[in-house]
Amino acid sequence: KGLSGLSFIKLIPVNLNAGEVPVYIEALFKKREDLIDFLAEQGIQCRPFYPDLDRASYLQQTDKDFPHTRPFGECGLYLPSGPEQPIDNVEKVVHAIRDFNDHS
Repeated sequence: KGLSGLSFIKLIPVNLNAGEVPVYIEALFKKREDLIDFLAEQGIQCRPFYPDLDRASYLQQTDKDFPHTRPFGECGLYLPSGPEQPIDNVEKVVHAIRDFNDHS
């Protein structure tokens, strides 16, 4: 809810009714590297998604093209998360992302 109304972020939905478990808070950001740097300056750690299927060297799929994976490999980001995450940390991340929006 704290990130609603921000057009530059898209949270990846989790379908709890279908049994999906939100182990991570996953989102797509067009300026992912800028956001990672900005959050690091605030003392917030996050990490990018793994490379797309057709760009991951460990899969050796250089002759294949998986264009639907591209947005995740280029823009995907794991935000700080976990069942023991205090609400103060969640609020800090939300405020920092909103600040990023104001400064970018």
